[in-house]
Amino acid sequence: MKFAATAASFLVAIAASGPVLADGASDIEACRVNSASPEARIACLEAALLQHDAVSAAQATPAPVAEAPGGASATMEANNAADAEVLELGAEQVRTQEEIDERQKKRQAQKVLAAVTDLARTQTGSYIFFLDNGQIWRQKKSDSNTKTISMRASYEAEVSRGAISGYRLKLTGIRRSFAVERVK
Repeated sequence: MKFAATAASFLVAIAASGPVLADGASDIEACRVNSASPEARIACLEAALLQHDAVSAAQATPAPVAEAPGGASATMEANNAADAEVLELGAEQVRTQEEIDERQKKRQAQKVLAAVTDLARTQTGSYIFFLDNGQIWRQKKSDSNTKTISMRASYEAEVSRGAISGYRLKLTGIRRSFAVERVK
């Protein structure tokens, strides 16, 4: 009962003060100055918060959409419904089949297919791959692939992005791919 009376008195004070307490900072300051007890201050702050939420909701409410030729308002409503679905918890992690297909197309476009014109080995045993398109790729030191490659055989190479980072070079006839970095 005491709380309700305090809240009611604060609401009357806010209504009487008018636009001076329009922003949240002056509402809080008024609660600090005008409240005699901690209970009154809490009631004052809660009332200010409710008023702030009501004003924010009124400002955020969209204006009614006028019907445009061709049913544009129906399209806008459909877009708003799609936006509402995206705002659901975790919705940004759900991929549609279209997004998956688009990502696969991009990955396919990022592959380089070329013939290996020459192979070389560094002093540490890493391979250097010279491709017919002018690119040169070197096996990374961190790559654990120690597969021996015939220097006399001819190979086709496919260079693509790695699953997490970097690039992978796959040779025809070799099961494992090499972690590589581009030199040229």
